[in-house]
Amino acid sequence: MAWNVQCAKKHQIHDEIRIIHQTHRPDLLYLIKTMVSEQTTRKLIAKLGFEHFDFVSPQNHSSGIWVLWNNANIHANILLKENRVIHCLLWI
Repeated sequence: MAWNVQCAKKHQIHDEIRIIHQTHRPDLLYLIKTMVSEQTTRKLIAKLGFEHFDFVSPQNHSSGIWVLWNNANIHANILLKENRVIHCLLWI
């Protein structure tokens, strides 16, 4: 599942992500334009209920990417992270 969240600091976004995780149980959630610092990202992601994650912090208060996943049905391996992209290999 992919989502352009346009600022992941909003409390409504956290609630919606938790609801999505509980009701739909996505194996992988990809969020773009998170616009959240590294420190805040680590705090927020820890509360969302996914086993694994990786992220790219925003550059100049723009962009930001989070990739969150559970290993129940997939396996993910982060190959490379750049300023505005995360290269990930998935096994189903």
